[in-house]
Amino acid sequence: MSPFKVNLIYVVNPFLLCACSFLAQKLSRWIGRMEVGVSWEAVGVSLLFLMASQHAWWSRPEIIVPVFIVRTVLMNSSGQLVKSVAVDYMRAEDRAQWAALDSIARFGWSGSAVIGGMLVARFGYSICFYITAGTQALGLLMYCVVMPIVPRKESSVTLE
Repeated sequence: MSPFKVNLIYVVNPFLLCACSFLAQKLSRWIGRMEVGVSWEAVGVSLLFLMASQHAWWSRPEIIVPVFIVRTVLMNSSGQLVKSVAVDYMRAEDRAQWAALDSIARFGWSGSAVIGGMLVARFGYSICFYITAGTQALGLLMYCVVMPIVPRKESSVTLE
């Protein structure tokens, strides 16, 4: 793909992410925040497993680009819904600690990028896709454990 087309993907993605985040919020009022987050992330993880296993797609932009975009948008548009559940159920005085922990976790992305680069150089992209999808699937299982205790239709929760 030309550099223009690659950059076009990164120009379009934020607009789709914004629209999908709005849709996720609207849908969550109908079926629940955790239900939207878990279902969208399950589709996103499944698409990443497909991307890892379907090597023939990598040379077919008409297939891999839409799969990549849908996966990226789904995985990133529901995160704030799931985070809002955590914030609703924690005490106000504990929120700063969790925000600090979240900052450390975000810093971990830098380290994983370095490790990912070394893995790609040695084994190719598939292994990184599989590791990422496996890690995200484990996180998804944790959400599934929590999902039954979060009401679908929520009243205002305060734990002050």
